[in-house]
Amino acid sequence: MITTKDSEVQAKLQSLYAASIHRNMYDELIPHLYAIGESSLAQSWRKLLQNFDDKPTSLASRPFLRYLATYWPMEPLSEEELAIIGSTEEIPEDEEYAFLDGEESLRQLMNRVHGMTFGIHEKSYNDKLGAKWFATTWVPLDFAISAVRALGVDGIGPLSLQSIALRENDLEGIRRRLDQLEAMQISLGTSKYVKAVRHLVAINDFETLQALLHSDLHPDVFDDQEMQAQLLASCSAAGDWDKYRLVLVVRSAVSMESLMVASNRLLLACLRDEGRRMALTVLEEMDSRGIQIFPSSSQEMSKCIVRNVPFKITDNGMDVDFYLALCHRLAVTRFPPPVLAWQKLLVHLDKLDRLDDLEKLCLEAVRVYVQQGTSEHSAINVYKLDVPDVMRKQSPYADFVPLPSDLSLGHPDHPLRQIFDSRMVAAIAGSGFRGEIHKFRSTLRRKAHLDDPVSFHFARGVRLLAICRDKGLHFDIRAIQAAVIECIVKLYGPLSRNAPQWLRHSRSANVYTVAEIKKLCDLAWGSDLLPSVADLEAAIEKAERDALLKAKSGPLLIRRVRAH
Repeated sequence: MITTKDSEVQAKLQSLYAASIHRNMYDELIPHLYAIGESSLAQSWRKLLQNFDDKPTSLASRPFLRYLATYWPMEPLSEEELAIIGSTEEIPEDEEYAFLDGEESLRQLMNRVHGMTFGIHEKSYNDKLGAKWFATTWVPLDFAISAVRALGVDGIGPLSLQSIALRENDLEGIRRRLDQLEAMQISLGTSKYVKAVRHLVAINDFETLQALLHSDLHPDVFDDQEMQAQLLASCSAAGDWDKYRLVLVVRSAVSMESLMVASNRLLLACLRDEGRRMALTVLEEMDSRGIQIFPSSSQEMSKCIVRNVPFKITDNGMDVDFYLALCHRLAVTRFPPPVLAWQKLLVHLDKLDRLDDLEKLCLEAVRVYVQQGTSEHSAINVYKLDVPDVMRKQSPYADFVPLPSDLSLGHPDHPLRQIFDSRMVAAIAGSGFRGEIHKFRSTLRRKAHLDDPVSFHFARGVRLLAICRDKGLHFDIRAIQAAVIECIVKLYGPLSRNAPQWLRHSRSANVYTVAEIKKLCDLAWGSDLLPSVADLEAAIEKAERDALLKAKSGPLLIRRVRAH
């Protein structure tokens, strides 16, 4: 009930808290709300808790407080909150020493050196004791996992995984833990129980997963074919069809999980060996079979785009369609491309005048983040370079940081706002002017297709931005106005001898008056976007005067087209 969006219910709950004598709820309530993606609700409750001197006392609230301090810096923090944000109680992973031995931590390396020096053999991980450690509810799960990793443990067993999964309340939480363990290089082994858990999470079968986690069957049963045969016979005789079905489901899940692992390994090999055609074939096969792309594979695909797609057009024969295909595949996973990947592809498409593809990619970026913000997922996974340094420290992933799914699209640090920065918005607004201007005025004489930017011709970029705006994205209208006015001045003002070819083509193909341009741009935006025709004419005339004053040799070509 605490997560309800009903304002009346929330008001009653807060009134009940205010009237109650029970306090010390900060470390229970705030971390829970933040973990399920309700950061706004967590902020609301935090203010109430502060009014009653209910303060945090443990590290459980640190993720929320770091988020609050980073994305809402104007929000004042108490001394207790500041102390928790800056606390050094957590066990570090000594990332600066990772180069010593690949993925091993410094403490793990020291343990092994001391063992070799004094003849002490390294002890194997005890899965039963580990399961008890992870099941201890008074130890935060993030701390429990980090502690095990820092102690040099690089693998846990099925009982430990079961304890970790049982600490989570939903499928998303279990999925995050699997991702976290993979990112921290903590192996789960090759038991069939682990494979079944992974597969059930991948196909979103929470009901069967819960049955498996709460089953009284020991995980070792699923690795013993003879014991399984006896169990199936026993269940059949007793009519225990739930347990019978569970054994069969695990058998099926194991084979599918093996296929998932093999497919991701093949994909990584293709990406690293630049086997582009094979990589796309593998991705298509994975998509048709519903095989999940692992976080490590998503990371490699993102890096492939960022490394190989330049901002400037080159003559190296880069296959932009391949990187577009990678981006489209990433867009439907839990780990979308980083901001730089989106921007590089958008800039490339704009410079190549591939406006249809540019529009599709823009709308896909908006869809990804709008959909994630309104789905059942509690977090959106953002590339580490796209978040402030403080937020990177607490991520369970190697290259991604989970942010609350309710982070407003209007927030300046939202990934979507970073993709559509002022330069990108200006480029999109003027993209239609750089394309072919059709020699007809049909849009002015009939109702335009509002969902189809191309029907607005040179104002198609403006229409694209309007569509994105209607989906929740925020723009500075002044940046759009400035970009469009600059294009209009270039279209009707002075033309220098070194003017680009696209501008010469646009001027020769243009049959619109300034008044018609204003009308179409305003129609594309959905309301008045540009200043009056007189102001546009004045801007053109000023550009002509400035050009004549600066001209030192040869006349400037000036085409005068005026409003009627």
